[in-house]
Amino acid sequence: MKKTLTLILLASACLWSCKKDKQQINDQENSDKANGVFRIVSNATAKYNLNILEVSSLGLPDTIQNITTNSVSNFIFGFSPRVGSRIIIRATAPNATNLNITLGYKAVRLGLDSVKRVGNGLAADFQYTIKD
Repeated sequence: MKKTLTLILLASACLWSCKKDKQQINDQENSDKANGVFRIVSNATAKYNLNILEVSSLGLPDTIQNITTNSVSNFIFGFSPRVGSRIIIRATAPNATNLNITLGYKAVRLGLDSVKRVGNGLAADFQYTIKD
């Protein structure tokens, strides 16, 4: 009886911890939806540059981020753009064999317009207009 009760408690503890991790992921998605967050997650197989530009509906540019990574780890960034503005993203990885960028707005996944080979590396361009 004691062994059975111990196993049930152990199984419950394992299930509780899994549910907690899933809740944290859902909290991020819910936060992105509620706050209108534009999220960027990128990585490459070599050092790369990432430029994020927000252009207002009046055509005024505002550089949100212009970074050069020193490693191949994920770069994760989120911001709340203004309605009517256009988001322009340009990534260049001069020596990379692989470039990955995941984009989302209000927790809805968006795609890249193009990832193309440039010399020995890769480049990616993306534009999105914020409608609501």
